[in-house]
Amino acid sequence: MVAFLIKRPIAVTMAFLGVLVLGVVAAGFLPVSLVPDVDIPRITVNVSAPNYAARQLENSVMSPLRNNLMQVNRLKDIKTESRDGSGMVSLEFDYGTNIDLAYIEINEQVDRAIPSLPSDVARPAVIKASASDIPVFYLDITLKDTGLRAATGNQSISDVDFLELSEFADEIIRRRLEQIPQVAMADMSGRTFPEIIITPDMEKLRAMNLSPAAIEEVIRTNNISFGNIFLRDKQYQYSVRVGNRLLDAGDIGELYLNHQGRLWQLKDLCQIETRPQYPEGAVYAAGQRAISLAVIKQADARMQDLKHALHEMITLFETDYPFLQFTVTRDQTTLLDYTMGNLRQTLLIGAGLAFLVMFVFLRDSRAPWLIIISVPAAMVVSMLFFFLIGISLNVVSISGLVLCIGMMIDNAIIVIDNISRHRKSGKSLSQACVDGTNEVFRPLLSSVLTTCSVFIPLIFLGGLAGALFFDQAMAVTIGLSVSLLIAMTLVPVYYYALYKKSTPRGTNFLARINPLNYTGLYGAGFRFAMRRQGLVWIMAGGLVAGLAIMMLLIEKERLPVLQREAALLWIDWNENIHLAENSRRIHNLMEELGPEVIYTTIQAGRQQFMLDKVYNNNAQQGLIYILTASASHLEGVMDKTTQLIGTQYPYAIFHFREEGNLFDQLFADRQAPLEIRLRPMEPYGRDLPALLQRTIRSLEESLPGTSFDALPMQQSVALQANLQLMALHEVNMTNLQQTLTRLFNEHQVFTLMDSRSSIPVKIGGNPSAIEDLLHAERVTSRNGVEVPLHMLLRKQPGQELQTIIAGIEGEYYPLQLDVNPRDVERAQVVVREALRGEGLFEASFAGSIFARRQLTRELLMIGVVALLLLFFILAAQFESLRLPAIVLLEVPLAMAGALLMLILFGVSLNIMAMIGMVVMTGIIINDSILKIDTINRLRDNGMPLIRALHTAGQYRLKPILMTSITTICALFPFLFIGGLGGDLQKPLALTVIGGLGLGTLVSLYFIPVCYYYLYRKKE
Repeated sequence: MVAFLIKRPIAVTMAFLGVLVLGVVAAGFLPVSLVPDVDIPRITVNVSAPNYAARQLENSVMSPLRNNLMQVNRLKDIKTESRDGSGMVSLEFDYGTNIDLAYIEINEQVDRAIPSLPSDVARPAVIKASASDIPVFYLDITLKDTGLRAATGNQSISDVDFLELSEFADEIIRRRLEQIPQVAMADMSGRTFPEIIITPDMEKLRAMNLSPAAIEEVIRTNNISFGNIFLRDKQYQYSVRVGNRLLDAGDIGELYLNHQGRLWQLKDLCQIETRPQYPEGAVYAAGQRAISLAVIKQADARMQDLKHALHEMITLFETDYPFLQFTVTRDQTTLLDYTMGNLRQTLLIGAGLAFLVMFVFLRDSRAPWLIIISVPAAMVVSMLFFFLIGISLNVVSISGLVLCIGMMIDNAIIVIDNISRHRKSGKSLSQACVDGTNEVFRPLLSSVLTTCSVFIPLIFLGGLAGALFFDQAMAVTIGLSVSLLIAMTLVPVYYYALYKKSTPRGTNFLARINPLNYTGLYGAGFRFAMRRQGLVWIMAGGLVAGLAIMMLLIEKERLPVLQREAALLWIDWNENIHLAENSRRIHNLMEELGPEVIYTTIQAGRQQFMLDKVYNNNAQQGLIYILTASASHLEGVMDKTTQLIGTQYPYAIFHFREEGNLFDQLFADRQAPLEIRLRPMEPYGRDLPALLQRTIRSLEESLPGTSFDALPMQQSVALQANLQLMALHEVNMTNLQQTLTRLFNEHQVFTLMDSRSSIPVKIGGNPSAIEDLLHAERVTSRNGVEVPLHMLLRKQPGQELQTIIAGIEGEYYPLQLDVNPRDVERAQVVVREALRGEGLFEASFAGSIFARRQLTRELLMIGVVALLLLFFILAAQFESLRLPAIVLLEVPLAMAGALLMLILFGVSLNIMAMIGMVVMTGIIINDSILKIDTINRLRDNGMPLIRALHTAGQYRLKPILMTSITTICALFPFLFIGGLGGDLQKPLALTVIGGLGLGTLVSLYFIPVCYYYLYRKKE
């Protein structure tokens, strides 16, 4: 085939350009996103019950709902959290579950559970999310030049102003953002809603001998609509609306009350005002009250198009609405921009270095240009196959292409060098192109298959990681296959075209440059290794033993430690404080941190985001986004925050977490290393908190050096009715309940509906302390006698858990324990013995340690499968069961070099380091396969064993040196690059540099020794 192609360079070029054009066009249609659009096997059910306490919600709503949802197919785990006013059910499924069908089944189970739920509880909302639902940006909207410090009393924005901002952001800003084609939705939090409060003038009502119930009756009777009535008049028909529909507070004030023959308007008897509802949560941006919008991308949209469109829209907003300030935070495109930049940088540096290295080693000015053509061409053609298979351009697939670049260069170098070697041996140019290409086809094909055999088993990795690595495995397979195709077709054709008009000349200028006699150095090293084979085997055994020791000593993590300028602080004050006090404390804390903090976004209390339910906070909890100038500033801010909170609020519970990029949200551990789940052995009622605290103290004594977080508690007040006095004064429970709901502004009469929203209308009172209300307010008996509330109600303080957590095993309380994986079993035994001594609780265990063990088992299985595939492929190529063992022996030796580099630089073994080892293994094995294939061919031609070993080493010396030097030099800058990109790339660079450095020596000297040891008796 090569002989046919090299004679037709124009036809090959035209065909190649056609495929190249298709690749360019396909690249324009490929969706660009952060991660592959895979379904996350988690579904959330949210319950809203404003009038229910946590314990009441757990018993009457969450428990029956949980029992129904446990019947869903392929359910892996279920967890419910009950708080005052709301609950959340988190369902996790086995990977591979059809989440769409699971979503339908969960809705069916929710519908089945509704008859057993209280009638005043709204239908639970079921939310399904995928990886593409991770917000790309957060857009904070504030009013300019207001300096709102609501928590400190300087309210330069009135409640009415912010209510108008909330409606404007919802009706205008959010809708205009969602009109951008690339935006799936704009999830909003921080807005306030209006309500109409009718506050009766109790003095007037008492003087007129009226009760608030009379006001309510007037409103209800005047807000009646019978709908449409159709009247016929001969041949015509008319639609007549009968009734009176109230539209706003003014309409309510104009209503009339007939009392003893005199008409009174409600505005004369009540204060009627439209005001914001008391918020459950609030958002502050840079100290100002704000609206926060989480922008979520369409799954098939291009990220850069979204970024460009969003910035254009924000620029338009700033022009159209100059009174508003728009700030983009938590930009997730940074990582994608880095990955795309890394691809371009690696391509340019790799091709440039390969160009220079080939100048030095081949001493030719034309052959290196083939690298400049072949590698970018392989990348563009890969885009066409991405389009055909349906893979998007994302961080995972692009990183797969980045990993391919070194091996793409290696393929081109091998073909070019082999053709040059045949040409120098005296063959004609055409024959050299044919023979040089055909000679390396089989070993290069074997090399591509072996490299793919290492990556492809990653798709069998369980869970979300396996789904994501499918894109990487396919990217590597496509990239290497296309690279092999170009190396076998395009490179020999263009090599022939470049050299067919040249005539053999004497030694040129480049050939006379010989800065280093690497051939002589190799010969000396080869002789040393063959004469001292025992020493070589001892050194190899030492490296294998060192590998085992280093695997035990090196720190293991899922992701490398990333230097960040931003972090999220979650805090629970663990005190009964309201939202305003929560906001005041957070603002004071942020001000005390000083100028190192550039920007903050505070989410105090419960947030209104539909999809982001990681933290289901209450009024005394908050989540703060903190942005600093550098990683060192962030570390100082975190230390200062820890000190301030520990000093000023010793009962507070808090922790820092990463700002939430896609790696953190998809791969980060969601649990502590070990979670102890304490389950009560019997119902303890109100004694449960005290018994829990007693048990926790006992566990701390049994586990020296362990300190658990404070128990999140809340103080409660129970108003218990004196039934005897109520019967004596003839006060019924309905009147008492209506009076209390009116006093606490919770007595809703009806809801006003307009074209945009619904506004609750409530009969309320003036806010005051509980004691003052009970002494000042009265309830009317059946006889019209007013009875003071404090006579009928008794206030009883109590203490309850903030959150009631339950799962498949029932209700439990989780304790987080950071323990070494080797001490897990001992810790479990100690905990069980301590609990057995108390006799109050029993324990089950969960945590990320068990998930990591499962991941380790899967990786071991995948490693075994990969090694078997390697063995099968090599055995098929070499027609031998012994030669594959030589190649596989090189892998642990090169890994020893990779681990040594990680330990020397203080870097952990993580996902990025493992990927680097796979890349390094592919390059090293590639050379060994070619070397053994060359040895076999020379021996088949009658060359003695020792000479065949030495000659094959000389043939393969330049390609392995060129590939290793090019790859190492291309990755070397990453050791000194800071920021997120450098931190992610550094483990990969270290493993490749260390593995290639040692692996090159192993390939040059150890492989010949092994081959000699196996075949010396046949000579």
